[in-house]
Amino acid sequence: MTMRFLSLLALAAGSATASEQTIEQILVTASNIESGDAAITSAATVIDTAQLTQRAPMHLAELISQTAGVNYHRGSGQESLPAIRSAVLTGAGGCGSVRVAYDGVPVRAAGFCNVNELFDLTYETSDAAVILRGPASVKYGSNAQLGVVNVISAKPSSSPRLSVGTMIDSLGATALTLTGDTAVSNDWAIRGEFVDKHDSGFREDSGFKLHKGRVALASNDGRFLLAANWADLDQQTAGYITGFESYKDDDIRLSNPNPEAYRDAQSASFVATYKDNGWRADVLMRNNDMQFLMHFLPGQPVEQNGHQSIAARLQRTASVANATWVIGGEVEQTDGYLKQWQDKPTQGSPFLQATIPVGKHYDYRVDALSAGMFIEVQYRLSDQLLIQGGSRIDYIEYDYDNQMLDGRTDDQGNACGFGGCRYSRPSDRTDSFSDASAFLGASYDLNPQLNIYANVATGFRAPQATELYRLQRAQTAADLESEQTHSFELGIKGGAGNLAYDLAAYVMKRDELIYRDAAFFNQSGAATDHTGVEFDLSYQFNDYWSVSSNGSYAVHQYADGGTGADLKGLDIDSAPRWLANSSVNYQANSLTASLVWSHTDAYFTNPLNSHRYEGHDLLDLITSYKAGESLLLRAQVLNLTDQRYADRADFTTFGGDRYFPGRERRVVFGFEYQY
Repeated sequence: MTMRFLSLLALAAGSATASEQTIEQILVTASNIESGDAAITSAATVIDTAQLTQRAPMHLAELISQTAGVNYHRGSGQESLPAIRSAVLTGAGGCGSVRVAYDGVPVRAAGFCNVNELFDLTYETSDAAVILRGPASVKYGSNAQLGVVNVISAKPSSSPRLSVGTMIDSLGATALTLTGDTAVSNDWAIRGEFVDKHDSGFREDSGFKLHKGRVALASNDGRFLLAANWADLDQQTAGYITGFESYKDDDIRLSNPNPEAYRDAQSASFVATYKDNGWRADVLMRNNDMQFLMHFLPGQPVEQNGHQSIAARLQRTASVANATWVIGGEVEQTDGYLKQWQDKPTQGSPFLQATIPVGKHYDYRVDALSAGMFIEVQYRLSDQLLIQGGSRIDYIEYDYDNQMLDGRTDDQGNACGFGGCRYSRPSDRTDSFSDASAFLGASYDLNPQLNIYANVATGFRAPQATELYRLQRAQTAADLESEQTHSFELGIKGGAGNLAYDLAAYVMKRDELIYRDAAFFNQSGAATDHTGVEFDLSYQFNDYWSVSSNGSYAVHQYADGGTGADLKGLDIDSAPRWLANSSVNYQANSLTASLVWSHTDAYFTNPLNSHRYEGHDLLDLITSYKAGESLLLRAQVLNLTDQRYADRADFTTFGGDRYFPGRERRVVFGFEYQY
């Protein structure tokens, strides 16, 4: 069975490298239309090669969270929770609302997302990262409900070159990057990339080893691109610390209540792309496997999951007079699985011991078949006015096969006390979802330095496999609907003298949200409202000094229930209203330096708004020095004022206040040398 192959961005195998394009061109080709027009009709942020190289973060969340409207929460090691124009998303299906892609190709199949999937991206050796804010389902189908994180690769070059980069910090983290390009014939070039990261962990019994790589073969005429990507993560996970503001206690924040926790994950993909005379064909193969200890659940079960996909996509692009259009279709087949088991008896109350047995809890397979058809049109009404629009229809079908006993018994068929076992296994079944999405936008140049744009868009995500088939308590079937998002956005961008600005305002409504109710049933029907303003400003004082600032003020609130309580009008938890990043920058000759301030506002940590995190402010000093044509030196002091803060704050009724503590002040040194 299968799942749909998402719309690949035009950048996935463009004939020009991202470093040869302007920012405007990158943003335009983030649509399916390869028109070369510089105007866009929706909000996006580009993190370019220079920013990736200078900052060289150990985790991509550190960098993308310093862009407007984005608030990824970093967990232990390489873990993270996503947020684009939303509260931080948690739960089994929360990851399904943001599409994570590499060259437009999603790193996970649409119904099989993983909340930590940023670690699949080889961003360290790439040309750029593009963050699309707002619904992008017309381009990406399911899971692009709130936005997209898309890393753009560096295309192979026929000119021989080799680059070596290193990084080490005072807390014991190290990174090594290797890249190389060369010609393999008069017509073909090849590029290899390798990333090796080690982190001994600033908390007890934690850390990770991460290895990633990519090999790409491209024809010099731009018609063919063959690319293989892989990643391997071996992580010792540190769990939440508990107790009100425990992240301020130096003894507690460095401790690890779950030294036994781990996460092992492997991923691999292969993409072949052919482009010629307006036609484009893509073939994708993907494999993902993961095993980790669920240290946050009673009994600490082990989960093993994965999926394999094969997909194909065909599109046709053409221009007639002032219009450019693209029409295409795609299909994907995915075979997925999930197993959960527990080796040791559950500790805790008699209820927990009786309802969470030793042995297998889940063992199922899901075959998914997905297909989509889309059309986009771009029409230039005048030199100043550009209209863009598009629509898409998607279909996904899940064929679920339970590999063990149905119901809520243990794996031997014995009933649990206190009314039944915690975990419930549905009988074999088939579920299907059909969804439509649309986009309409306009961009108008008031003058060469001032552009305004507006758009309306819809987005969706089909239920994830875990939401449909990983049930609890008395629930024997989950009859869920696809989540829906409706958005209106208005923006203005331009410049005046040495000032550049990009402002956007949006109103967004999310319906049919999937949640777990007070009876532990997976349900559809919750709704939320989102209103926000985003800004990105920069001012160049002279040849040496500049300042820049970006951020957002947003209100994310419950519009309807969703947890068995009346939450209407309350702020969604993990949704700070203010997010801001500002920097003072100096550049002279070969020296670049930035003092960066990042502000996270206070936010509620539970739906009833009775518990909160106070927020924090961080200062980073980022410097680099170009010593000749080949050598770049880097030095950083992160968390300059040595603040005690939390990367994530949370509250649960059974555990109280809990946190992932942030790192103390650390010094980072590194270099990059190109041959």
